[in-house]
Amino acid sequence: PEYVKLFPPLERKSYHTIKKTVKKGFTHILGILNKNTTIGFFIVNNVNNYIQIDYFAIFKKYQAKGYGSKALSELKKQYLDSNGIFIEIEKPGLGSNDTENTLRERRYNFYKRADFEKLGFDLLLYNVIYTPCCFNYNKKQDKSFSIKTLFDFYYLAKSKKIIDKHCKVIE
Repeated sequence: PEYVKLFPPLERKSYHTIKKTVKKGFTHILGILNKNTTIGFFIVNNVNNYIQIDYFAIFKKYQAKGYGSKALSELKKQYLDSNGIFIEIEKPGLGSNDTENTLRERRYNFYKRADFEKLGFDLLLYNVIYTPCCFNYNKKQDKSFSIKTLFDFYYLAKSKKIIDKHCKVIE
């Protein structure tokens, strides 16, 4: 229920898609707890020893209290042996209004404070431009490796035909 409340319909994957990728073993749903109370969640994908944060939410009544930063810090510790953690952030400045642009900028700054770095390209995903960022990215890897890694995530969740139609790299 919180998933539906927190993410707009166009941004949500179907229950069927999430269930399918959990069953395949590459998607994990992680609860965020505070004193045995669930206050949020992550939905992450693990492919080729890279973690992709697909969804990350702190429930409304717990937001702006530092729980998000603490949860992200714990996630980084949990996947310390991975090659890196990716997230796609809606590109700041391209929102439909000032409120959305402010939210996008706040989201970007949140990840920047958590040592996530832009990867040097954007993605057009289902008609929305995203900026992929990575924590602990191996600087020796070139960006084509990052693009390949991201598309490996997408191809596992949806068919190659659908992804190739709806997902483009913007340099």
